[in-house]
Amino acid sequence: MPLTFTVSAEIPASKEKVYNAWLNSDEHAAITGAPATASVNVGDSFTAHGDYISGKNIRLVPFSNIVQSWRTTEFSDAEDDSVIDIRLEDRGDHTLLTMKHSNLPPHGGQYEKGWQDHYFQHMKDYFTNKKSSMTTQKVADRFIELARQAKVEDILRELFSSVAVSIEPNEEMGPKVVEGLPGILKKSEMFNSMVETFHGAKISDPVVSEKYFSVSWWIDTTMKDQGRMQMDEICVYKVENGKIVSEQFFY
Repeated sequence: MPLTFTVSAEIPASKEKVYNAWLNSDEHAAITGAPATASVNVGDSFTAHGDYISGKNIRLVPFSNIVQSWRTTEFSDAEDDSVIDIRLEDRGDHTLLTMKHSNLPPHGGQYEKGWQDHYFQHMKDYFTNKKSSMTTQKVADRFIELARQAKVEDILRELFSSVAVSIEPNEEMGPKVVEGLPGILKKSEMFNSMVETFHGAKISDPVVSEKYFSVSWWIDTTMKDQGRMQMDEICVYKVENGKIVSEQFFY
């Protein structure tokens, strides 16, 4: 028997903004942190999270109702599309989003948590950050303020997007690419566990452009089983909607 569940969340934006963002390629991609294609026309196809999610617009009532066919690459060819029915209701300056997800295959129960973790929380972050005045310059300034107090964990928790990506030039210190804030926090903890003694650090003032800022960062440590070493690197950060969405290190 096909599965059905209902999930809901209060989004800090008007229902007009939520509706438009869902059906806009750039905004949908910004919310999820992955490529997306979208349309405001009934019958048109859409994709999200790269090509992992796909479907078509079935019914669109501006600012109140979105009905779409929906499937992921985990569906077999023999499994029919599921259907998402999204209702948007005013809650002051917020919107109550209620989604009924129906006609799911037996393995479809996993998506109930997925909507909360990979969509609704990201939507809350996205619209909260759009309301803020955190420009790239302000993010960079706050970054430097915390870095010079050696508050790296605070930087990650306060300034990084939940879908941020961390990129190293090699795998000497662990995986070359780490995706998502939980993984980046774990990466930082792993590095700290390798340090025997921290002797000092210097970080430059940031060089800031519209969406990026960069710093040079020099660190002097004694590493367990490796002895004392100095690391001198260039760090480049990309900022979208008031949050760091990627960091890349060059050394």
